[in-house]
Amino acid sequence: MAVAPAAAGQPRKVTERPPKAVPTTVVAYSPGHPVTVNTDMLSVSDYPAWAIDEFLAAKTPLPPLGAAFVKAERDYGINARTLLGIAMLESGYGTSYLARVKRNLFGFNALDRDPIAFATTFPSYEACIDYVARYIRDEYLSPTGGMWGSFPTLRAVNLAYATDPGWADKIAHIANAIDRSIQTLTERRVRFTALDVPRLLGAGVKADVSVEWKAKTGAHLPTGLLFAVKWTPVAVAEDGVGPIPALAAPTWRTVRTTDEHHALGLTVAAPKAPGLWRVEIDPRDSDGSVLPSSDHPKIKSALLRVVGPDEAILAVTSGDSGLLEATVRAAGKTAVRSQGPDGTAVALEAWSLPLDPTAPAVLLGSAELTADIPSGSVATFELPAPKHSSVVVVRLMGGGAARAVPAVANVSIDQDGRPIVAGITVADPQTAALAGGTEEAAASLDVVTGDSGTLAARMSPALVGSLGPDRVVAADPAAASPPAPSGDPTASSPPPPFIGSRVIVRTLAVSGPGDPTRMALEVPTGPSAGLVLSFGGVAPGLRLVFARLDSRGKLTADPALLWVGWLKVLPVPAPDPDRQVAAP
Repeated sequence: MAVAPAAAGQPRKVTERPPKAVPTTVVAYSPGHPVTVNTDMLSVSDYPAWAIDEFLAAKTPLPPLGAAFVKAERDYGINARTLLGIAMLESGYGTSYLARVKRNLFGFNALDRDPIAFATTFPSYEACIDYVARYIRDEYLSPTGGMWGSFPTLRAVNLAYATDPGWADKIAHIANAIDRSIQTLTERRVRFTALDVPRLLGAGVKADVSVEWKAKTGAHLPTGLLFAVKWTPVAVAEDGVGPIPALAAPTWRTVRTTDEHHALGLTVAAPKAPGLWRVEIDPRDSDGSVLPSSDHPKIKSALLRVVGPDEAILAVTSGDSGLLEATVRAAGKTAVRSQGPDGTAVALEAWSLPLDPTAPAVLLGSAELTADIPSGSVATFELPAPKHSSVVVVRLMGGGAARAVPAVANVSIDQDGRPIVAGITVADPQTAALAGGTEEAAASLDVVTGDSGTLAARMSPALVGSLGPDRVVAADPAAASPPAPSGDPTASSPPPPFIGSRVIVRTLAVSGPGDPTRMALEVPTGPSAGLVLSFGGVAPGLRLVFARLDSRGKLTADPALLWVGWLKVLPVPAPDPDRQVAAP
């Protein structure tokens, strides 16, 4: 049996040793490829804990220790595959007396004159793995260590770790046998389908979601595989009603799973804040850590609306005979009232905000609720289709529900004059700020809240560069200097505006009276990397805002050139009558 090193400061027994090979080189470790006596031990194995646990269960009487080996790799940098190979050789695959009685997997301090008496007793297998991994790293794999053999390899460690000159070759052989017995998720051809989630889920309610998985014939999911869930807010401040919720940054939490007929069942708890959320499920290692990137099948995320106890869900779809159909669903526990708190009638109102900058906004229809909508029930309304391709907004007027988010859809008109309805994901910058910066990368074109009473349209440098040979500048056209006087050769004239290129911005209040507003912001010319156009005159409050690039008078079909979002416009502060302004 190999003899482990003496503890620091303890005299070592001098024995006659057979000649050992001298290390002369180090070879980089490559996951999935054979280990040799010259392989770099200070490397990442790409072994998950669950795979080590499966190997131990199949080949040894040891308990699951995969997490301990993987942790040792993370903490001390020693390749878990070679560390496991050392443990298997020194413990007889977990069957030796030292392994069974002293929980000593590495023959640590098992001196030749009395291995059992001198071998260290550890309180647990996990403690043994941690202690010995650190000792090997400090003493054998570090240039400052007392047993450093010039290279971080099995052959170099063999110089002082064991009397057997073939020790390094045996470890390499075992490490390769381990690799052959472990079947990764990729080798099993494991793949997951998209999440199957409820369309609506009550705030804070636990629900069952599922995801199907496939693999090659006879392959199974590892029993030690865990799954974690993460909820990311997409839009929770979109209605502007009531206090804005306090949100924490998205975090992963492991969830219970069942597996029947290649379908994973997971129990998840919905967030307590109503709104649109992105739910992600991620396969995790048996210790809850992230799986190696080389063996980490992904599960497509899903959008899920979490509803409050008295929330109304609005939607717009294609109806019969070329009409649109709007619905109001009482999705919460209470009914949607046909009268507001002040006794006024609650009405459904639908607006068409055309993409064509020359077309005016049109009120498609308005209808009062004739009766309360009981919980779980739906009221349906028919609306005429717009004459132009438009962003259609359906809103509930009069406060019949504590929360009623307007429905927003992109409605195009086909060659036969029939409407085609497509959903739009409405950006909610307020949510990103509440959640500590979860906002995704800025769009090519977007609108942001400026100072009091103002908004600002932004264009990315890439979009600016795509406008053609003339590049635009980040400047307000109104601030351009006047033309130079005629006949003055030393003066320079300002560049002319980029003819036909405009950013069209329309806004509509989320609730309450008020017709849509429309602005056309001319794009100036000149060399620059980006563009910001500020504009005011927008009524305060939470508003639906959409911006569209009208390039040279042509409406493009590129979705990157249409931005829709919920923006809170700040009121212009009233002048302070007590404030005195110094005379010039």
